[in-house]
Amino acid sequence: MLIGEAGNDVLFSGSGDDLLYAGLGDDTLIASSGNNILYGGYGDDVFIIKNGSNIISGNQGKDTFVFSLSESMDSKNIIFDFNKEDDVLLFKSEADDQIINPRLVQSFTGNKNELTLDYEDNKTIIKIMTVENLNVPNLVINVTGQFSYDELLC
Repeated sequence: MLIGEAGNDVLFSGSGDDLLYAGLGDDTLIASSGNNILYGGYGDDVFIIKNGSNIISGNQGKDTFVFSLSESMDSKNIIFDFNKEDDVLLFKSEADDQIINPRLVQSFTGNKNELTLDYEDNKTIIKIMTVENLNVPNLVINVTGQFSYDELLC
């Protein structure tokens, strides 16, 4: 367990299963592997997800959720409190850190960085394929609430 408390902190998950609690301030929480719980606390927090299975809560503030789109990605995530008015969901290339807007498709066609949206109960399920010709999503994000592509990726 890592606790950031007051101030602007940077917290990293290890190779195991971790709990990162940022507390007060504008914090950065980075998950690279394992099964993690990331809690932002109060402030405008940045969550950088490189891999792993993560449960994420931004709490108060304008939060940014950044997901790395790498070919080695194997990640399942839950975001509990996405607010389309304040929060931002971004995807970046691992190689050059450039923002990527995955292309919305009805079903995967084998092209890299395709995204599908599904809805179940009160959640939006984002599936992204980051490897060509895989036809299986290797990044899945469940967002509490029902959102359109434009509400999630502006």
